[in-house]
Amino acid sequence: MKKKILILLLVCLTTVLFTGCGKASNTELPAVPENQASTETQDPQKAAGNVEKAATAETAKNQETVTKDSEDAKTVKEEKTARTTTPKTTTPKTTTPKAATPELAKSPESVQKDPEPEKEKAKEDEKQPLAEGEALVSSFAELQAAVTDTKITTINLGSDFEITGKLFYERENDGPVISIKKGITLTVGDEFIPVGGSIKNDGAIIVKGTFDRGICNLINNGSITVKNGGMCSSGMSTTVNNGEFTVEQGGQLFIERGSEFKNPGVLTNNGSVFIRDGGSLHNQTGSLINNGTLDLSSYFDGDISKITGTGTLNDNR
Repeated sequence: MKKKILILLLVCLTTVLFTGCGKASNTELPAVPENQASTETQDPQKAAGNVEKAATAETAKNQETVTKDSEDAKTVKEEKTARTTTPKTTTPKTTTPKAATPELAKSPESVQKDPEPEKEKAKEDEKQPLAEGEALVSSFAELQAAVTDTKITTINLGSDFEITGKLFYERENDGPVISIKKGITLTVGDEFIPVGGSIKNDGAIIVKGTFDRGICNLINNGSITVKNGGMCSSGMSTTVNNGEFTVEQGGQLFIERGSEFKNPGVLTNNGSVFIRDGGSLHNQTGSLINNGTLDLSSYFDGDISKITGTGTLNDNR
């Protein structure tokens, strides 16, 4: 009986000891996979070769990374150097030529000559020495004195002025030539009745009163304007209009008492024109514009159909 009990105790101790050793071995050493353990155990040279290949691949990968980084750094450096050394290209400035502004067409009013240079020329003429029988007048009073002086044959107007009172003179064959230069204007504000002599106009005559000539020829190379209330007439005289002769509304022109009116220029009637009592109007080459009343009672030389305008033509011949 004591033997059996001793044998059981020994068996129990042995079991306890083996159990403790198994736990200790499990704690100290990790479990190795069966395949790996068997592989390493079966082919240790192959395992060493795999380790060497892995190390070589890793090294090659690291070298490739370093090489790539070096190439990138080199590229960046070259680009930086190129930006630094490349000279800056300057584009030359181009100047666009300024377009010339076309000149606009001028109206007839703007084409008219500036009277100032003509006035200056008239002043220069004043400084010229006068010939024998010449007179230079610049006022109505001077004109009055000159037309009654029988020694004076030529009267030159030196400036603009107006006839403000009645001026009547009668001269026979030695009558004076009254000359109105370019840029000079004579205004008839009252009565101007020259008998004998002649008048040459290269400037301007404005008739606001009465301008009645008798045996006094008139050559117009400039302009004559008969204003509203003004009257221009002649007897036994010749008028040659090479310039512009205008009768404004309310103005009157009488071609009568054996007078002739030759019109190579432009005759414009906006008032009243009367050809009567042996007077004659010659309009073969000139321009006749009638916007008023044109009364033909004696003689007209020209093509009546070429008279233009919107006025009234009374042909009483």
